[in-house]
Amino acid sequence: MGPWLDSHRVLRALENSAIRGVAFSETTFTPSISPYKGEPCRGLRMGVSSATDARPVAIGLQTLATIAALHRTHFRWARYPTAANPVGEGHLERLLGRGDVRHVLDETPDAVDATCIAAWTSISGWRERVQDVLCYD
Repeated sequence: MGPWLDSHRVLRALENSAIRGVAFSETTFTPSISPYKGEPCRGLRMGVSSATDARPVAIGLQTLATIAALHRTHFRWARYPTAANPVGEGHLERLLGRGDVRHVLDETPDAVDATCIAAWTSISGWRERVQDVLCYD
């Protein structure tokens, strides 16, 4: 994550959250590319402890919210250029199919809780929305 990350504090917060199906542990590494090339960095390692309980998108969102809440002066969005999005702006929004998550993570990340994550990742009504484009039932 970065040399500024307090991995122990983030780990404690994630362990106290409603995340299920994953075990976190602290790790350190030295990146070979920018922006922290050659600097020892602290981070978290995630291991699936229950594949049936793990919800990867929810885990990622809770992890982002926790880091953003605990490191408001350091947390920044990086551009992520791809072939489909050469500029790299709005990558999170494209992945989630929602435009409201980044704003919450920027403005009130400490307000993100299990209810908020559940609303962001709900698949309620999904089948009805995509029925016309499904190839198989």
